[in-house]
Amino acid sequence: KAKYEEILQDCDLIFMPVTPTTAFKFDTQKSPMQTYLEDVYTISVNLAGLGGISVPVAKDKEGLNISAQLICKAYDEQTLLDGALSLEQMIKN
Repeated sequence: KAKYEEILQDCDLIFMPVTPTTAFKFDTQKSPMQTYLEDVYTISVNLAGLGGISVPVAKDKEGLNISAQLICKAYDEQTLLDGALSLEQMIKN
């Protein structure tokens, strides 16, 4: 939590991956460890009590989403939503 707060003193948002891999097909079987590792980049944000939102930013070669997350200071959801909207608009153009 302290490291996130330190970083967020110098910027409004943190841009980082949501998962270590691209999306997987709905009917794909995964081991419990693989499923756990899909959350590895979001767990610390949730435990720190920070705001976060996932935004699809690209597609992989199979047409599945590649997403990024934006992280904000606690209780700064307006900045988070504004940032997500700006990111979506940039990606569309």
